[in-house]
Amino acid sequence: MVVRLIVEVLSGARPMTHLAPWTTAALQHDLQRTASVLTNRQSGQVRSVRVSEPLPGIAEVSAVVSRGPRMRAMALRMELAADRWQVTTLQLG
Repeated sequence: MVVRLIVEVLSGARPMTHLAPWTTAALQHDLQRTASVLTNRQSGQVRSVRVSEPLPGIAEVSAVVSRGPRMRAMALRMELAADRWQVTTLQLG
């Protein structure tokens, strides 16, 4: 679900505030900056998601997202804090 939310925020379909419960403040700031410089705000579709839990309370997520004819990779790290998962690191390909 969080991967889809990120895709929708970056395409302009959702406001950044929808990610607030799922991301750290620093990551929200970085995503806001990334979204502001995107010239192609084309909507994307999540094609696949893989989740690995290398340590308890740490999840590494990889996803493939299509935007038009192009496929992009997304990698993120989620950490369990106060009984809630939060994205702490995000890399867009």
